[in-house]
Amino acid sequence: MKGWTIAIILGLLLLLLLVLLSAVRPRQGLTVERIRLTNPNLTSALAKAKSGLPIFIEGLAHPLAGQRFAFMTGFPTPAGPEYLWVKDPTISAGKIRGTLDQQPMVAKVQKGAVVAVELKSVVDWMIRNPDGTTLGGFTQGLNP
Repeated sequence: MKGWTIAIILGLLLLLLLVLLSAVRPRQGLTVERIRLTNPNLTSALAKAKSGLPIFIEGLAHPLAGQRFAFMTGFPTPAGPEYLWVKDPTISAGKIRGTLDQQPMVAKVQKGAVVAVELKSVVDWMIRNPDGTTLGGFTQGLNP
């Protein structure tokens, strides 16, 4: 009887481990590209986004007709943050809130979820004008 109990427990633990491992893998057909923090293009893009954040905040406070706003922030994963875009932001009491605009590959949030983070957690931002021009989006198109 004890042997069967141990075998069942070990089997359940193995099954749990397999489920957990499958949960942290990227979704089928998608690849994860990590850009090194030492990448000079990334360093420059992050510095531009941070220094330009007051432009984003001011634009959000006084939007022009038809403008759309988004920001990027990190969500925790076992391998480090997964950075995702959040749309339709609002700012209140030092926090920025919006709707997740991407389906994460690893992070435990879902596209369409309303999320809120500290304003200091914003790593990039974007303002899209009605004519298709954009401000911000400094990390777009970076290569590893």
